[in-house]
Amino acid sequence: MKKYLRPLLLVAGLVAGSLGMAQAQDSDYLKVNVPFDFVAGNKVLPAGAYELRRVNERDPALLRVSNAKGESALIYVAHSSSLATGNTKFVFSDFGEKFVLTSLRTPREDFKLQNSGADKARHEVVSEYSISGSN
Repeated sequence: MKKYLRPLLLVAGLVAGSLGMAQAQDSDYLKVNVPFDFVAGNKVLPAGAYELRRVNERDPALLRVSNAKGESALIYVAHSSSLATGNTKFVFSDFGEKFVLTSLRTPREDFKLQNSGADKARHEVVSEYSISGSN
């Protein structure tokens, strides 16, 4: 029994480690804690912890922002490089009485969300707030 247990535990450990590495290498996986209610895409989302993930491989620009309660919004961000860096910032525009997620900013580039609400908020912005994401 002992002779089979050791190899089995080794294989289980390798599988678990590779699954963790696969998630860590996802080029579009970020976490952010947003301290205020905000608009993303066409949805109003409450303050809280959110994850940003790619919806599918066919359209890497389509991303989902979601929280643990299942509240989510689809956003479209035309990007050419990985968003998953320790320095990626979620940029919100203070648009009167609401905050609108308008772009994701990496050290190299500013990726603007592609929707009319974000476009309007960017052009009529009162002030801008950025929150660092992590992966």
